[in-house]
Amino acid sequence: EIEKSYESKTGIDLLISYGGSQILAHQIVHGAKTDLFIPAGHAPLTILENAAMIENSYPLLTNSLILVTHTSNTSSISNIGELTNQKFNKISIADPNFAPAGIYAKTALSNHGIWENLQGKMILGVNVRTVLSYVETQNVQVGIVYKTDAILNNNVRSLRVIPQGSYPKIQYPIAITKMAIDNKHVSHFIEYLFSPESSNKFLKYGFETVN
Repeated sequence: EIEKSYESKTGIDLLISYGGSQILAHQIVHGAKTDLFIPAGHAPLTILENAAMIENSYPLLTNSLILVTHTSNTSSISNIGELTNQKFNKISIADPNFAPAGIYAKTALSNHGIWENLQGKMILGVNVRTVLSYVETQNVQVGIVYKTDAILNNNVRSLRVIPQGSYPKIQYPIAITKMAIDNKHVSHFIEYLFSPESSNKFLKYGFETVN
């Protein structure tokens, strides 16, 4: 929606590549021309920072984790520790090696002291959207996804918000790469992302904006 709105207002064509943040970061390091990088967390940004490819970065959005199940599943849960119960035999999170969502989920489960106990039940997805699809198709009973991935999905329901104190704050930065120095449109697009018009769109889909 933001892409279409910005393009219609400015006549500037935005070329956007979507994918797992870690994978995108490695693609940029290996030569994918990129002006702006918006990863789901700071960890992928460090890949580019270590390669001295970032000119500047700012916090843009925040998100939260939520435990979801299929709408037909009548299970309930009062605390995260109950995931070790036998009624939950398949649990999915994004792979911590590829997606920040997986790192956040693993941290939350570890801080609740149940990560090791869940290994026999764990089904890893390449990213959080894959986890959501596993829940939608009932290949797993529950999954941990971003609030933004579940908020408008009619096939899943929330069982419980993961306590935010159990994982680091989920912050989406926007980073300007050194490849963007000569692109006069970059600063204008960043301003648009922070505008009330864009903020309203982000809020509609469950994000929290950062001033």
